[in-house]
Amino acid sequence: ANEEHLKHFIADESVLKRLQGFFADMYGFERENQEEVLNIIANSAEDYVLKPQREGGGNNIYGEEIREFIKDLKPEELEQYI
Repeated sequence: ANEEHLKHFIADESVLKRLQGFFADMYGFERENQEEVLNIIANSAEDYVLKPQREGGGNNIYGEEIREFIKDLKPEELEQYI
């Protein structure tokens, strides 16, 4: 979570720092940042979960499986995931 967003709700800095440990970074595959996100996956896929941007649950792809899953996706298909 963005620290500035959390500061709006939490004034105590020590609580803010501890709370940030419960949030994960989220990246989308929008065209303008696809290359950056693909580099992150290439270097540390094991730290991430790929999720489709649709209602419901399931269909998540974990860790090393992400690299194999996305290798043949077109840019517009990648945009359907976070």
